Amino acid sequence: MYIFKKSSKGFTLLELMICIGILVTLMSFVIPAMQRGRANARLSACMQTIKNLATCIETYAVENHYQGPPPGDTLGILIPDYLRSIPKEQNEEYVYIGPESASKEKNYTIHCPGANFHLDVGVPAYHPFYTPLTGETQGLGVK
Repeated sequence: MYIFKKSSKGFTLLELMICIGILVTLMSFVIPAMQRGRANARLSACMQTIKNLATCIETYAVENHYQGPPPGDTLGILIPDYLRSIPKEQNEEYVYIGPESASKEKNYTIHCPGANFHLDVGVPAYHPFYTPLTGETQGLGVK
């Protein structure tokens, strides 16, 4: 009769600690890269939403004898004809700063919600923003 002995041992404590150390080191590189990627994606989505809102405001102005939304009004005037709903980011609405008086002058600004919304990717407070005077999204400093 033969007796079979189990010859396999488990991992030693030292081997487990080395593996855990390697995993922690790898995660210290992966997690910040993933967070930067998410922040850059959020910034890109914000810029695209700003451009879409500007298009809605321009369309509204064309259909209303080249006058934009009334002074001090919010983006609510664009619902339901131009927007289904006011876009939000992290439960805050995009900011529309209209002209101070009713005129045909294109003088408004749209920016992302929150003062410090994109600071984690190197974008200053209240940026990016769009103004029709330049016709482009401004204030980017993406790292």
